[in-house]
Amino acid sequence: MNICEPVLDRYAIHDSYACRKGKGSVRALARARWFSRKNNWYLKLDIRRYFDSIDHGVVIRLLHRRFKDKPLLHLFAQLLATYQTEPGRGMHNFCSK
Repeated sequence: MNICEPVLDRYAIHDSYACRKGKGSVRALARARWFSRKNNWYLKLDIRRYFDSIDHGVVIRLLHRRFKDKPLLHLFAQLLATYQTEPGRGMHNFCSK
């Protein structure tokens, strides 16, 4: 991650907090509180099986735009090929693997 994180972090939106250095649930909660003071409404949204629906070929093509190291790209492809969810197990555990 020492190689990948600085590159990928540049493309993450500011208000993405999971699995990012200097972010996390405490800051996400603080940001949500800040937004709640500015607005009288909010939307909670959960797209069922969203990560399962992402086309791995598209992910690999996007990673090829950012990285040129062949062994690293091969590792990304292997990780995506082995990815699978289990019933009742969310994505929060994926970051700690």
